[in-house]
Amino acid sequence: MKKIIYSIAILSLVGTTNHFIGSSIISAQQQGEVTDVAQVLPESTIVVVGLNNPAELMESIDNHPLFQHVKQLPNYQQALSNPQLLQLENFVETQLQMEWEEALSKSTHGGVYGMFDAEYQAGAMLLHGDDDALTQVQDTIVGFVRSVGALAGQNPVKHGEYMGIQAYQIGETRFATHNGWTVVTNNAEYGRQILNRLDGTSTSSLAQTDAYKKASAARKNDMGDGWIFANTATLQDDGQLEQAELGMQENMLVELLFGGILSQLKHTPYLLGSIDLEDSHIRFEVDSAFDDSHIPDIRRYYFGQHDSKGAPLSLDVPNQVLAINTYRDLGQWWLLAPDLFSDQVNEGIAQVDSTLSTFFGGKDFGQDILASLEPEIQIISTTQSFDGKPEPEIKVPSFALVAAMKDPETMKAELNRTFISGIGFINIIGAMEGQPQFDIALEEVDGASLVSTKYLKPLDGEPVAIQYNFSPTIAFFGNNVVFSSTRDLALAVAKSKPASPSAANANRKTNFEAILNAEPIRDAIEANKEQFIVQTVLNDGSSREQAEAQVDLLLEGIGLAKQFFVRLDQSEDNLKLTFELRFKDQ
Repeated sequence: MKKIIYSIAILSLVGTTNHFIGSSIISAQQQGEVTDVAQVLPESTIVVVGLNNPAELMESIDNHPLFQHVKQLPNYQQALSNPQLLQLENFVETQLQMEWEEALSKSTHGGVYGMFDAEYQAGAMLLHGDDDALTQVQDTIVGFVRSVGALAGQNPVKHGEYMGIQAYQIGETRFATHNGWTVVTNNAEYGRQILNRLDGTSTSSLAQTDAYKKASAARKNDMGDGWIFANTATLQDDGQLEQAELGMQENMLVELLFGGILSQLKHTPYLLGSIDLEDSHIRFEVDSAFDDSHIPDIRRYYFGQHDSKGAPLSLDVPNQVLAINTYRDLGQWWLLAPDLFSDQVNEGIAQVDSTLSTFFGGKDFGQDILASLEPEIQIISTTQSFDGKPEPEIKVPSFALVAAMKDPETMKAELNRTFISGIGFINIIGAMEGQPQFDIALEEVDGASLVSTKYLKPLDGEPVAIQYNFSPTIAFFGNNVVFSSTRDLALAVAKSKPASPSAANANRKTNFEAILNAEPIRDAIEANKEQFIVQTVLNDGSSREQAEAQVDLLLEGIGLAKQFFVRLDQSEDNLKLTFELRFKDQ
C-alpha cells in the first residue's frame, strides 16, 4: 500500500512540475558547499518553494491519523486496486532497480525546490540527493523514451555538453546529472545561470538580496517540513496590488478582513511561508515585514495606534462552535467609507445609514452608535440546549457580538430603548404574517442586566417553527454589551472569563483570531442529521442508505479534529498569519 502512495506522490510531483515549468531538466555540479538553495539562484528569482525532506514528509503523511481515515474511503480503496497503477509501479521499480520509497529518499534527501524568475519568465525545479540515485532515474527516463521512440523509427533523445557536463534533450527538455544536483527549467538561459552558480563561475545570487536576507533572519532556520519565499517587489511594481485595492473598494467585508494586510504588502520586501505536519497538527504560517509607519490613516481602523491593545482574549464560553476575536475600529471604518469604497458602495451605505438613523432615533449610525464601541470586538457561536423549551426540527447554533462601550451610562439606556423598539417592530410585522410573537423581559442576573425575549409556546400539536431557535437578547455587564440571538448565550457570555494568554505570544499582539471547535460542530451536524441526509438525497439523487453513509463519514472525519484556527499576529517588525488544524490525541 505504501509503495502505491509513493507512486502517486511521485507522479503528482512530476505532473505538477511539468505543468509549472514546461518540462525541461538540467542537472548540475556542486562546487563547494551549498547551504541554501538561494545561493545557486539568480537574484531575479522571485518565488522559491522548498520541501526539506520529501521522503520523511511522505512517511509522516502515510502514518498520519487523518490519512488513516482517508485510506478507509471507498474511492481510495478502489484506486489501490487499479491494475494499471500496479503495473506502473512494478515497471518503474524494475527499471530503477529499487523500490519507490528508496528512490524518493535517495534522490531527494537534500530537498526538492521549485522557483520562478521574473527576468527570464522561467520556472525551475532543483532536486538535491544521491548522485547515483539521480543518475539511475535519468538513465531510466532516457532508456524509456528511446525505446518508445524506436517503435516509430525515431530517436527523440539528443545528447550534448555544457561546461563539460553530459546533457540530454528530449524535445525542449534538457537534463543531465552531476554531483547530486538536478535542475528543472523551461528556459535554457535560466538553467545556465543556475549551472554557473553551482559551478562557482557566477557569485551573485538570490541569497545576497536584501529581501532574502530579511526573510532568512525572520525564519530563524525553523521552516518545518516545507517553505515558500516570495519577493514582493514584482507585485508592487506591476500593478497587481492596485488591482486588488480596486477590488476591495467594491466589498466592505473583504476590506474589513484584509485591508490592513494589503497596505503592508505594498511595502514589505518579502513573504515567507512554512508548513509543519505533526500527528497533533498541520500548521501553515506566512510571515512578512511590518512597519507601523507604513499604515495609512484610512487603515488605522485595522491596526490602531502603535500602543493599541489588539484583539481581546477568547471568552471561556461552553460549547463554542466559533469564536472570533479582533481589533477593528468599526466607527472609523464606517466613517471612512468615502475614502475606502466606490461611489456605488457609498450610495448603498448612505441608504443604510439613513434607515438606521431613523431606527436609532435620529442618531448617526457611524458617529453615534458604532463609534461608541471600543475596537476590541468578539463574535461567539455555540450549540444550543432546548431543555424545557420548544425544540424546533432544524436546530441553529446561537451567536452573539460582544464589545466594550466607551460611555456605558449613556449607551446602555440608548441601546435598551432601541432594542425594545426593534422587538416591538418585529412583533408587528410578525403578527401581520401570522408568525409567533416575542415576550419581553427585563432581568438582573448575577450582576448582568438583560433585556431578553422568548416566543410564546406553540399550541399543542402545532409544529415548532425554526424561529424558536431565537430569543434575541441584549445584555450589559461592566462596560460590555452583548447582542445575542439567545438569552442563554447572552447570560453565558456575561458570566464568562477570558482565557489565559498564550506564553508563545508574549511579544506579539493578535490582530485577528478565528477559532472553530470540531466537537461542537459535530454535535450541531448530529442534531440536524436527518436534514443533512434528506438534503444529500435531494442534491445527489443517492439512496437514503448512501446519503446516511456519507453523513456518517463526514461526522467521523470531523471527529478526528480538535480545532481549526486562523490568527493574524503583529510585533514591532513582523506580521504572521497562521492557519492550524489540530487533531485529537490518539
